[in-house]
Amino acid sequence: MVGVCGAVLMITEFAGARMLETRWGSSLIVWGATIAVVLGGMAVGYTAGGRLADRRPGTRTLIAVLLAAAGTLLVVAFAGPSVLDEVARVLPGARAGSLTGALLTLAAPAAVLAAASPVALQAVLTAGAAGRDAGRVYSAGAAGSVAGSLGAAFWLVELAGLRGLLAGCAAVLVACAAAGLLLLSSHRAAWLLLIAGFPAVALASAGLHAVASGAGVREHVETGEVSVSVVDDGHVRRLEFPGNLIQSEQDVRRPERLRLGYTHTIHGAACQARALERVLLIGVGGGSLVRSVHRVAPGARIDAVELHRPVLELARRWFDLPDGPWVSYHVDDGRRYLARSERRYDLIILDAFGTQRVPPHLLSREFMTLARQRLEPGGVLTANVIAGRGSDLAEAVQATVADAFGSAEARAPAPATGNLVWAAPAGEPRPGCETAHADVLGLPARALAGTEVEIAGGRVLTDDRNPADSLDRD
Repeated sequence: MVGVCGAVLMITEFAGARMLETRWGSSLIVWGATIAVVLGGMAVGYTAGGRLADRRPGTRTLIAVLLAAAGTLLVVAFAGPSVLDEVARVLPGARAGSLTGALLTLAAPAAVLAAASPVALQAVLTAGAAGRDAGRVYSAGAAGSVAGSLGAAFWLVELAGLRGLLAGCAAVLVACAAAGLLLLSSHRAAWLLLIAGFPAVALASAGLHAVASGAGVREHVETGEVSVSVVDDGHVRRLEFPGNLIQSEQDVRRPERLRLGYTHTIHGAACQARALERVLLIGVGGGSLVRSVHRVAPGARIDAVELHRPVLELARRWFDLPDGPWVSYHVDDGRRYLARSERRYDLIILDAFGTQRVPPHLLSREFMTLARQRLEPGGVLTANVIAGRGSDLAEAVQATVADAFGSAEARAPAPATGNLVWAAPAGEPRPGCETAHADVLGLPARALAGTEVEIAGGRVLTDDRNPADSLDRD
């Protein structure tokens, strides 16, 4: 039973971290808050469980702890998302918000699950072998934690989804409690528990699945790597990451139309490249940039790198992801792909997001230097970043890109969308390029030009010191 509690505890931690990521993004801050709250809850649980074991020793107390843990998981599964939404509304900042959210959703399950260990230890202690018995209990808990960590990260989140997984863990705890009652020869109580508990957990899981599907959601994929949805809003179809972060947007009546303003500005930055014969796109999403780059440069060879295979599969099913001999899709991390490839490009487009931010390792000086080395003479890097004009993040990106390339230029889409698009090295568009691209894309030329933004350089981001995921973006 201690092994099961260890597994459930780690599954709850992983599920909780993912729930927090949907509100405050994937970052060290969110994981730090998650781990700190879980460890704090465990400390409280060990203390309270030890006192409980002294006052009420025995297997029945352990069974009660298991049922209490199952109850806390169902509460988190039912009420957790609403609680986190409200916390995110009141505390949008990652530090205060994620820490408060973790305290309200993860502290209680962690404490109750941890309390099982001292209660179980008291139940199995034998005279003269306390050290051996304690070692067995701790070992069982650790082994369960290993199994829970690997199971949640590798398979279970993808199979059951977050809230269904929490409801399933509650069912496992109910089953363990029933098994304990059977061992105590309390057959009637065990069967009553199973008869009453399992339908309730099944209904909870089914109800939560219905809530999770949501209106307008055509398909949702939840894996250990990514959580992504295809959402229809009238004639507009979106590929969304947690937190309503739009990865791609398409008018189903006119799939060739570029709807998101930052994509227009990326094409304006692309006009600074000497030529468009070989293009690398890091971050595919629904494939709108793959399609539009091919339209403005039909002779170009495009390498499109996407970290998450499910994103490519959804793009093929719902967004008519372009295909042909002119494009090659690669499931890989953009930096890893660039490091392993000796190919050189006229244009590198960085449009990759984890949840709310560009992954820090794609904004460091080391990455920018690598990108510069992979550009042909006259080649250009263009990068899309969610950042305000005077934000700490914008200043850091400006300093980092300029440090690697010698110069960098930031432009804001018009109308403003909260994004900034960098081009490096800074240069002038090829004569007539913006007009020609705008004509092909059905856009006014001014949409490609955007608005030049003057940004004072901040601190250069490096692999060794990279707070990109915690810098102010507004």
